[in-house]
Amino acid sequence: MTIRINQIKNKKENKTIDYEQFKERIEEDLHQALADHGIDANLSQHHVEKLNASYDALSVTPEGSHIGVNANLSAMFEAIENGQDYNEVVSRASESIIASIENTPEINVEDLTNYNEMKSKLAMEVVSADRNAEMLENVPYEQMEAAE
Repeated sequence: MTIRINQIKNKKENKTIDYEQFKERIEEDLHQALADHGIDANLSQHHVEKLNASYDALSVTPEGSHIGVNANLSAMFEAIENGQDYNEVVSRASESIIASIENTPEINVEDLTNYNEMKSKLAMEVVSADRNAEMLENVPYEQMEAAE
């Protein structure tokens, strides 16, 4: 797959680009790569909290869809800081995003807000309250006694 991206003319730029500039630039380049592939999508940046980890993400939602994909901006920036070529990072990210969009399963969005439909799909997970304190500030949970 050939993807047009904005070229970095100076290799030093890989080392000196600041994180905020990187996020804006890669969003533009990924938006263009998707457009070149015929995908009209809305892109937005946000922070994702997961168990034991968090990262900055670029959400890519195809026009007219409620379902999208998150690309890990933090990991992409780290890859560039570790010496990977910017163009290769953009190419891999766009290929992954395109594949995810093309393989998105059909989901009835109305079912997601219907408890009777979803109750059989709900699950509980035991997590460390100490290691996940920040995330637990924003989600419902119940503190359980430790098993001895």
